Formats: sequence, C-alpha cells, structure tokens
Amino acid sequence: MQTISDVSVDAEVVITSGQFMMRVDMEAPEAKQEDEKAGGTKSNFTSVIREFCDSTTAHGLGRIYFVSYWVRKVFWSLLFIGAVTMLCIQVHALFDKYRRRPLTTLVTVKAETSLEFPAVTFCNFNALKNFTFQKGDTELTQIVQQLQAQNSSKVLGNDTSEEVSETSNTDDTEWSQEDFQDPEELDSRYQSGEEMSVFLAKEDVQILTLLGHQFSDMVMSCTFRGMSCRNYTTWNWTSFWHYKYGNCFVFNGGQVNGVPVDILRSNNPGPSEGLNLEINIDQEEYIGQLTPQAGIRVDISKAGEMPFPLEKGVSLAPGYATMLGLRKACKESCLAYNQFDKCGCVEYRFPAEGLFNICSVTNIKTLKCLSEVQNLYKNNKLNCTQSCPPPCRLEEFKISSSFATWPSQNYEKYYQDIVIENYKKLLITKSGSHRKNVLKLQVFFEDLDVEVVSEQRSYELVNFVSDIGGQLGLWIGFSVLTLAEFLELLILLCHLAVKKCFKRNETSESYRPS
Repeated sequence: MQTISDVSVDAEVVITSGQFMMRVDMEAPEAKQEDEKAGGTKSNFTSVIREFCDSTTAHGLGRIYFVSYWVRKVFWSLLFIGAVTMLCIQVHALFDKYRRRPLTTLVTVKAETSLEFPAVTFCNFNALKNFTFQKGDTELTQIVQQLQAQNSSKVLGNDTSEEVSETSNTDDTEWSQEDFQDPEELDSRYQSGEEMSVFLAKEDVQILTLLGHQFSDMVMSCTFRGMSCRNYTTWNWTSFWHYKYGNCFVFNGGQVNGVPVDILRSNNPGPSEGLNLEINIDQEEYIGQLTPQAGIRVDISKAGEMPFPLEKGVSLAPGYATMLGLRKACKESCLAYNQFDKCGCVEYRFPAEGLFNICSVTNIKTLKCLSEVQNLYKNNKLNCTQSCPPPCRLEEFKISSSFATWPSQNYEKYYQDIVIENYKKLLITKSGSHRKNVLKLQVFFEDLDVEVVSEQRSYELVNFVSDIGGQLGLWIGFSVLTLAEFLELLILLCHLAVKKCFKRNETSESYRPS
C-alpha cells in the first residue's frame, strides 16, 4: 500500500474568470521512472529542439514549430524552403564568380630618371637585290633567275609535297572551310607572292643573306644620343633573315650571338637623346615582281625580345623624316611543331633552317591539313596556351609618329655633296631626286614617365564571404552568431545521442545474470 509520501505531486494553479482552480497530478515514482526510461531521451531531444526554435535568431523556424494550425505550418514551411532554395542559387552564382577570378585594370603613371632604350628593328621592303643579274653565271644569279622564272611561269605550281601525303595522319573531313584557301580561287598576284615565299624559305639562309640589302649600303648615318653608331660591331648591331623582308637589322637587341650585352639607356626625352638614322633603300636594286612598294618596315620592341616587323611594325616611306615618339607602358612556335607533326611540313613564315620541310601553297591535301591544324589552334585544342602562357609582366611602347618631307628642296643639293664626300657614292643615277631613295628615322622618348597598366583581382575572398553574408541575411536571416546557435544545437544533440548509448549499455549490464 502506497502512502501519500510515496507519491510525487505535480500541482498546477489556474485562475480563470476570477475562479481559483487547482489541478493535482499524482504519479507513483516507479511509474515516472519507467516513463523516463522509455521516453525520457526522446523528451530531451524534443525539448532541445523546442528550446532552439524558441530562441534562435534564424527566421521562420519558430513559426514552423509553434503555430497551432497546420495550414500555417505548411505555409511557413514552404516559405522557408523557398528562401533556402534562393539562397543556394545565389551562393552558387557567387561561387562561380569567385572561381572565375575576375580582374580589374589599374592605370598609374610613374616618373623615372632613366629608361632602357628599346630595340629598333628595320627591314627594307625589297628582300633581294637586283644586282645579281649583272654578276654572270654564279650560284646567286641562278637562284634569282629561278625566282623570276617561277614568278612568271609558276614552275612550282605543280608541287605535290610528297612528304605531306605520306606522313599526314589527318582526315580530309576534319579541315575547316573558314581557314582553307583554294589555290584556284586566289588572286594571281597573291598566289605568286605566296609561291615566292615558299621558294625563298627552301633556300639556304646564308646565301639569301648575301642576296639582300647590306648594312653598310643601307645605313648612311647613325647617331645615338649624339654619338655615331654606324660601326656595326662596336654598337652590337645584329641581323636576321625575315621571310618577307629579307635582311633585317636590330639596334640595341640586348644580345649578340645569344650572349647578353649591355642595354642602352636614355636619360632625357627628345629627338637628340634618341636614335637618328639616315637610310638608303636603293630603289634601283628593287626586283619589280617581288616588291610593289618602296620603303622600310620598323619594329619597336623591348630589348631582348624577338621582333615581329610584319605583324607589329610600322611602314616608312622614302623622302620623309619620320619621328617616332615613344611612351613606355608595362602591362608561335607551338603551332609550327604541330604543323610538322600532323602535316610533315611547316608554313614558310616559320624559320625552318633546314630542320623542317616547307609546305607547298598549291597542294590541296597540304592546305587542308594546315587548315585543320589552324582550326585546332584557334579552338585551343593544341594546348599551346599551357606550353606558351602569357607573361606575368609585359613591357610595350606606345608610338606616336609625325612626318616631314626630307630632304627639303633647297637642302637636297647640299645633301648630295655630303653623301658623295662621306660615302663616295651617288645615290641616284636614273632619277632626279634623292627623295626616292633616302629617308630619315628618329626614335626617342617623348617623356620619361612610365604608364603602368596592372591587373588585380576584383573579387577576392573577403568579397565572396561578404556577399554570402548578405545573401544569408536577406533570405533566412542568418549571421555568424546564428551559425553558432546551429553548432550548439548539433553539439547538444550529439551529446544526448552519446548519453543514450551509454544508458543502453548500463541497462543491458544490470539485467545480465551474475
């Protein structure tokens, strides 16, 4: 028999409409203990979640848990799910933006007291001199005669390029129509120029160098910062053979025969502190079929870098003094190897130097193969961007040009006397003006300011985290402290789960027979 002392009493006092009511729940301790054993842990889980929903700063969870009508529960549940969905979409978009690493451009101007002078490359438009026709039966004469015969009769038009048909591993259906040029549809003059370029590319560069315009004949006067620089060796002039322009000469190239040399510097702006050249293009030695225009091609590049006069150069006409003012700004061999690998030859514009076969420009199979390689290169399928990544630091020169007639009408007769006295030659024998053959080039810095164009990431990790915080606050009212609340909830639930496992083990051991 239980006494009143053995019974736990739970009393609840309710005052309603001025009436006093008391509800007394009496439960035996044994029964309460059994309930705690059976469902106490569940009640603890429920109470933890209930307490969390009641106190959390996250929006919507309290409404879902505590509203009494199921319609309102469903309504708030759908709103919360929709908000979480929009949050996920926005965070995914932000992550994509962060992963793309967008850049912003920053332009600053930095004043310098001295700047490295650039490499100046010039080439005559005429690649080969016409004088070899007057030399008799020599090897050089034969080459030029073959060149002229080829231009008139297209003796190379039937070249089948056997190495391509034997070694090419391409499919005729894979070439790109956009990059393919049918030889039969090309302009005859353009086709002749292409065939001559192929012809020259197959010849020995040393022999072709002798055929071209020479430094001593072209450079009549050279001064740098007022000092004479006409001595080819003393001033470290270098030269190379260009497939389009023949002999090209480089001033201040930064290296001689692969050995680095001192780079010249400019301490003051203005024409007198730069490079001044007087050049004789010698039009009387032009080959008409080879060169429809007269003048030189000039490329300005950083000392030590490869010049590209055809792609990046500027053209200068005879009879003018051209001033190129500079402002300094800091900001394809892969294709050739792939051409040789797939087609067995390379285009004439790449320096083969006897190591590679030169592709024919009249063979259809060859052109389709080159077209396929060009299409792969254009679509970045040759991995050339990985093997030749862009430099982290790029130095360029902004060029502004101005022109004036040179020599002037009244100065020309004095200039002729100077030329004869200093160079022992008369430039013009068939025409009446020196302006058909000579030009003046001045290269100098306009100022010593360096325009630094830099790129920096415009969307850093701090921006990414900040935007995520904004999206969390907008859609579900989350903050860092809210995340701490969820972390606390997780820890409490894990603690209860572990505690439940320990209680089960203790219960099973207590009922184990001794």
